[in-house]
Amino acid sequence: MTDTTTTDDAHATADDLLAALAAGDRAAEFAVLHGTWDDLRDDPDATGLQPWLDAAGVGRLPREQRVEALTTRALDAATWPVAIGRPTLPRDTSLVAAWLRHQGVDASLAALLRRSLTAMAHTPAACDAGYDDLLVALLHAEYDGDDFPDEELAVLVMDYATVHERIEAARAGVDAADNTTLRPLLASLETWGPAVAPQLAHCLLDAADTATVDAVAEAAGEWTAAGVRAALRGRFAATRSATVRTAVDVAGSRHPAMADGARAFLAEDVKASSLERVRSSWDRRERDRLDAVLRSPRADRRRGLGFGARLKDAARRSVD
Repeated sequence: MTDTTTTDDAHATADDLLAALAAGDRAAEFAVLHGTWDDLRDDPDATGLQPWLDAAGVGRLPREQRVEALTTRALDAATWPVAIGRPTLPRDTSLVAAWLRHQGVDASLAALLRRSLTAMAHTPAACDAGYDDLLVALLHAEYDGDDFPDEELAVLVMDYATVHERIEAARAGVDAADNTTLRPLLASLETWGPAVAPQLAHCLLDAADTATVDAVAEAAGEWTAAGVRAALRGRFAATRSATVRTAVDVAGSRHPAMADGARAFLAEDVKASSLERVRSSWDRRERDRLDAVLRSPRADRRRGLGFGARLKDAARRSVD
């Protein structure tokens, strides 16, 4: 009698928890994430909880490790709140893109992303290089059923697909001596500025046709500096030394907006400790160029994280 009652109670508890999770109850999600229900993992009456318990394995990892972990897991698309939490854009673009690419999308995540994208501030301050990766991942995300789980989001994503084609063409054309692929991206700034400006900036940073670079950077107006800054932030995660070197080069650019974007990146987006590690691996000539940028009037007016300390370090080393 006792064993039957205990089994029935566990079954009822698992059913109640599943209902709460399906309803998006944050307390239930946190309980699973924190291991409250791990003792039900081997319970034959709680098999419906297994996907959520599996997702908690990713959710407990440090945030920076979750992107890679998602490439090795096959999780239920509905378990995203436990595995990646409730994402905020643009902070979590890389994490969400990894989820979409490897686990798919359900109606609740689609609705959250639709609200976030439609509420995206159309200002240079909102620029983030990760938006492009996120939107492309949405375009190819797997889902259950015949129709995409959110019709409005589907329209947004299909609209961006054309924009992404222009971005791809611009990336492919950076080596052209007479570049005709950069200007078409200017029209996309009107509707997709925060997503497009960093991608345009990537191409401006790499393009061989300097005359077209100057003309397009001028035409992009206020999006240029913000786009360059966001593009450099995106590059820094993969190639620190090379990105700082690029920023130093661009800080001396004849185009003031591109130079401002590079200086803002060095002043505000690179931690002093990271900058020092990069600097210490350079020769004297390269260090002197970086120090000159850090002392420039434009950079001096900005209050980046640890920037006062890094200016003092630059001054001290210049006389070593």
